[in-house]
Amino acid sequence: MRPVPALALSLTLLAPGIALAHDHDVSVDGLDAGDIHPPMRWTSRHEARDARIAIDTEDGKITLLLEDRHVVVQLSDHTMHRVDRELRDSEDEDDDGGPVGDAIRAVVVSGVRSLLDHALQYPVDQLDDVRYRDGRLEFVTRDGDRLFEGIEEDGQPMLESFHDADARAYVAAFHRLQQRRR
Repeated sequence: MRPVPALALSLTLLAPGIALAHDHDVSVDGLDAGDIHPPMRWTSRHEARDARIAIDTEDGKITLLLEDRHVVVQLSDHTMHRVDRELRDSEDEDDDGGPVGDAIRAVVVSGVRSLLDHALQYPVDQLDDVRYRDGRLEFVTRDGDRLFEGIEEDGQPMLESFHDADARAYVAAFHRLQQRRR
């Protein structure tokens, strides 16, 4: 059986519900399932259109959302559509793997699809600040911790991968939300 193209995604994070990886370009270093503890959690994907603001990294692979109650990081809709297309193509391949090969492929494809169809979220009320300095977004918790630091794409920290105007708009939206919540 030929390897499923989606497996070439090199899923670098196989934690409950999500893998942020595609074509070896997006990775999560220094962040594993043990690092994900309340109030941060893995959840189903969020609809970008329902967010106060949703910005994509410059290459369009990752989306950062601000909702009334959460900040969210997930694969972008564009990336999800591309992955889904690759998964469908791999399901349609005729590789003479026989019934067992077809069954294995179906399980793998279903598992990959399920893993990617999730997001990492953190409650807004647990954030002290979101700021943009020197071309980098910073998410500071009430405990002084930094969020989303280990996520990279193409070897560059995700938090440095947003267009300047988008990052500034995200910070402004966060501060407006923070003022409204007080």
